[in-house]
Amino acid sequence: MNKILKPEELKEVVITKVEFDKVKIDADAVADVLISKNVKDLSWNTGVSDNTIREALRVSFPLKGKPKKTIELNDDRFKKLILAYCPPDFFIKDLKLKPEEKELFIDFCDSDSKSKTLLENPNVLAIMDFLYTKNKEFKTLK
Repeated sequence: MNKILKPEELKEVVITKVEFDKVKIDADAVADVLISKNVKDLSWNTGVSDNTIREALRVSFPLKGKPKKTIELNDDRFKKLILAYCPPDFFIKDLKLKPEEKELFIDFCDSDSKSKTLLENPNVLAIMDFLYTKNKEFKTLK
């Protein structure tokens, strides 16, 4: 005969009286705890590893790789990036902008959210493509 235990759900559980034993602290128990702590602190010097991580609570690691860089609002990195990747006559010859419109055009491009992604992953072809599309938008706004 096989007996199979079946769980039974209780509607209510009443605990009437709970007594805990008193914790007895004597000087010998306190001394033993202090000695064991000191032994653990000196274990690094013995050359024997017990595979514990000392002071593990003080060590912290980021959960997701590198922290993302924050981009400041008054940031001129995009302007520096464009000037580094584009030749000086690019704005006048290729984009057919007037010299006085160059700064305004760069500010116009900087206001777009895609310029922030170009800062994170600079690519010459992506920057040129971005500038050409922004030039068409800039010409329609004039």
